[in-house]
Amino acid sequence: MFAGLLSHPPNGVTAWTFLRGVDHQPGARTAFDIMASNAYSASVSGMLDDLHHIRQTMAANGQGPKPLWVSEVGWGSAPVKAANGGYTKGMTGQRKILIHAFNALEQKRSVWRIRKVLWFNFRDPAGAHTQICGYCTSAGLLTNAFKAKPSWSAFLGYTGG
Repeated sequence: MFAGLLSHPPNGVTAWTFLRGVDHQPGARTAFDIMASNAYSASVSGMLDDLHHIRQTMAANGQGPKPLWVSEVGWGSAPVKAANGGYTKGMTGQRKILIHAFNALEQKRSVWRIRKVLWFNFRDPAGAHTQICGYCTSAGLLTNAFKAKPSWSAFLGYTGG
């Protein structure tokens, strides 16, 4: 697996630019069977644009038939704050964007060969640092005390739970 390309890493190149560079390395084109993306974006449309760029690059590199795993996707349930770059949505907003994202990925499932979608994170961590990651402390489907958030029931609707 070509694991966890982050679409827009801090102070780095985009995932698709990085992937184009990897393609020029001997043997790299055939060194993996699955492409994985950590598809973080402030919006569902941004996430889809990023995944589309990755898919286009894969096709140009001759890797079009390979499956894509969305190995991390998520938004925080903390209150909306500009300082979090659009990655926190509030409790009901997290539920809404989860539904929107999963519906959109389901629609692209066949054409983009999406085989897995993994939500980050199951449970809010304890003692996390919001200055490092503004949404990570609230991206769970459950609170740190295992209390279900509104997003939990929406998630279960997609997993058959």
